[in-house]
Amino acid sequence: MMFTDLALRQRRLAGAELMFGKGLALCGEYSQNSTRKKNLLNNALAGLAAVSDSRMDWKQAVARLSNWVNADQKNANAHSRLGQAQFRLGQIGKTSASFTTARKLDVQRPLPEVSMALLYEQARERPQAETLIKQAVQIAPQNLNTRLAVVRWALSAGMHELASENLKVAQKLDAYSLDVKLSVGLAARFAGNHKQAVGALEAALQQSLRNFEAMNHLALTLIDATDEKERIRALGYAQLNAQIRSARSSRPAGEATVTLAWVLFRLGHADGAERVLQAILNSGPISSESDYYAAVMLHDRGRADISRKILQTALVRGSQFPGRPEAEHMLEHLSQSAAANTPKRGGNLRRHAVNPWLTARSIQIVTENRQLLGPFGHFRMKFEHSEHLNSCLPCICCLMINRILCC
Repeated sequence: MMFTDLALRQRRLAGAELMFGKGLALCGEYSQNSTRKKNLLNNALAGLAAVSDSRMDWKQAVARLSNWVNADQKNANAHSRLGQAQFRLGQIGKTSASFTTARKLDVQRPLPEVSMALLYEQARERPQAETLIKQAVQIAPQNLNTRLAVVRWALSAGMHELASENLKVAQKLDAYSLDVKLSVGLAARFAGNHKQAVGALEAALQQSLRNFEAMNHLALTLIDATDEKERIRALGYAQLNAQIRSARSSRPAGEATVTLAWVLFRLGHADGAERVLQAILNSGPISSESDYYAAVMLHDRGRADISRKILQTALVRGSQFPGRPEAEHMLEHLSQSAAANTPKRGGNLRRHAVNPWLTARSIQIVTENRQLLGPFGHFRMKFEHSEHLNSCLPCICCLMINRILCC
């Protein structure tokens, strides 16, 4: 099963499906330990459903998740995942029922209205999402998890007043909650309040020393500081976070690696930036913010074509993140250059001097030490000397954006 999970994370879907199916068959023959058999059965059924999810075969996903629910009717995660697949098929009534059951089995889960609102947001149907979010607040105004879910959604939707309003309520409900501190830090990052963001994230990290989100956001906040000592601290947090996640093939691992590469890039060190490529190849989807950082670094290496594709993918999701206005400005510039068939390489970073992520110090490093900034030298050597370069470029872009090798 361990090899099967690894194959799934690496998107070797045919192999994963074959191994999960074999594991499911072996579970039927196993009888020595009932608890172990149940765990293995759940893992196999969940894995088969995950393969269908990855293929976006929602009918098959619903069928496989239904099998999982029937095998373990008290598993809240199974009901929740079934609801997500049902939503993709437009089965709204069944989706609500599945989320309601999941909530009954695990009261720590979001309200059904919140879960459905997030799905509507992903489907870029914000009016429906906003309606459900408001309903959730009316149903459970004193529920901390509901308030925090509204804060996260509002920040991603660019509704900062709504986020601030619900964050104040959450702080009154439990100011010492780790999730509250993380939300305060994230909201401060969006507002550009460096001091408050650092204070909240450091408090969260003291409460949970290995917390991924606290460490990642703290590194991204500190690297934007004007004080060089603060920027060096960012490197320490980024390195530690990447080291902790290095043994895992997961979204946090990919995010941590991109953050480390970005911090190294901002400090003028090229040796870590190549890890961005590996993170994108070896992980699943990463956040829009991380995609933006990867696009900036690729653009600096003269890969405006791939940079533009990554930015398009990041921005089409519609979610807000610190630095999104700069990402939109950069995409507009790259699109204009592509239309004029005059792509320009890293020197165009001067155009982004107003970018808060690219301080005068960073631009000085980029322009004066360009010979050091070669994190993608091997990548470029591998493809630029191919006689089939033109035909391969779309597939390289697909490789970067979709995290799979499509040719």
